[in-house]
Amino acid sequence: MCESWTTVNVCFDCRVGFERRTRSTPPPQKCPQCGGALVRMGGITSNFKIPKKRNIKQWQKVKRLYDAGVRFGPRGCCSRGDRTDAPLPQYLWQVDEFLRTDERLQKRKSTGEKLLEKINQASGGK
Repeated sequence: MCESWTTVNVCFDCRVGFERRTRSTPPPQKCPQCGGALVRMGGITSNFKIPKKRNIKQWQKVKRLYDAGVRFGPRGCCSRGDRTDAPLPQYLWQVDEFLRTDERLQKRKSTGEKLLEKINQASGGK
């Protein structure tokens, strides 16, 4: 069992990320730049990498994945959280297809979400 690990928190509004060494799950934190909430994206050993501030498309990709329920959990002995094992999309244009086809995300959808998806597909919508 791991005694401590490094967590990665980001602010989507400022497009910044922070690494913090911790022994337990830290309480919600505020962004030092804007005062908004920081979002925990995973550990330093996870498959998450903080995008560069000027790379807006990568920040949009990460935000869309996060909003859809994708979590970037650590690998190995400290595995926590619900994350997908499918290869994550590298580019923003790949996100829609990933969200449509990832099995773990599909299993987590409610009956209403699945029904709405079928209606949208039948009507030619997104």
